Amino acid sequence: MFVHELVVRVKFLAYLSVNASCPVCQYSGITCEMLSGVTTSLEDVQRIFLNLVHKETVLVGHSLENDLMALRISHDLVVDTAVLYKHPRGGSHKSALRILAKRFLSREIQQSGNGHDSIEDARATMELALLKIKHGK
Repeated sequence: MFVHELVVRVKFLAYLSVNASCPVCQYSGITCEMLSGVTTSLEDVQRIFLNLVHKETVLVGHSLENDLMALRISHDLVVDTAVLYKHPRGGSHKSALRILAKRFLSREIQQSGNGHDSIEDARATMELALLKIKHGK
């Protein structure tokens, strides 16, 4: 299974956990049509995830706690750009990935109006993490 497929399955599980009535979700990009006929259970996705992600695997993402909570999985090695890049107001505020991409990568993402592109988000997140690790900006 490709990582992209796993991301899509995680997204729909996260979506289902908060949107049982199935309207189109502007943030996830998940639609009712995409979920039609889906029989994958939470346990199925957890099993797939745990076959791909081991104790020593480093997860890189943006606001990963939401995905991990939806999966009901805990993981110790996480690089989270929502935490690496502090929000100007501090505290529990978190900058949106599109804001960080524009500010630090000079790139517009999430502009389609059809929800997030998980590959575009993953690339921007990895670039932001590497930039922070390399330059500490």
